[in-house]
Amino acid sequence: MQDLSRFFSRRTVTLTAFFTMISGSGCEMLHNAGVPGLKPYIKVNPAEVKKEQACRDDFQLHRDHKALYWLLANRIQTGMQLHEVEQVLGEPGERETDLSRLKSDGVYQTTDLVYKWGPDQTGHSVVLFFRDNHLVNFDRESFKTD
Repeated sequence: MQDLSRFFSRRTVTLTAFFTMISGSGCEMLHNAGVPGLKPYIKVNPAEVKKEQACRDDFQLHRDHKALYWLLANRIQTGMQLHEVEQVLGEPGERETDLSRLKSDGVYQTTDLVYKWGPDQTGHSVVLFFRDNHLVNFDRESFKTD
């Protein structure tokens, strides 16, 4: 029984140290690295919130290409659930069923679900893949416009 007590005691110290280490900016670092579920613990910059809302409005109202790409490059990340992506983009994605040309590169699984947003004002749409309701193989760098 004493061995079991020492085992859990060491684990508690380790977990306590871990959570102490990630508090504050550590949560943001893990969130930015794609660890889901940490958004409620991130300190919010009011200017960033305002920028996000302005981009969401511009995409929804004017189908603004740059606004959509800003949201994709700065707010969307691998591991997000479908409803989270829809919340960021401000609208539900349209389920794609003709996947023959989209899954030909071998990166995606045939069971992945595909959703489309757009077209934007330039006529382009964004297609995102979800596996088990989580965004997969997403590269936010490909949407940076700066």
